[in-house]
Amino acid sequence: MIEYILMLVIVLSAFLIVQNGLSKIGLMKRMMAPLNKEFAKAYQYGHPAADSFASGSKKHPANRFFIEVPQ
Repeated sequence: MIEYILMLVIVLSAFLIVQNGLSKIGLMKRMMAPLNKEFAKAYQYGHPAADSFASGSKKHPANRFFIEVPQ
């Protein structure tokens, strides 16, 4: 039983050391940057380079083509 507790302590210590090292170099922030910036803008505005709905650029989602159904 003591062997399992010792093994658990070693694995947990290794995990904490790796996690601390990753947080010091800021790897998680760099990995999350596309999710927080480009993907968020693409989801919200329709294009990753759009800043707002009123940006007025060719990348603006309102400049996409829509099919209108005749009435």
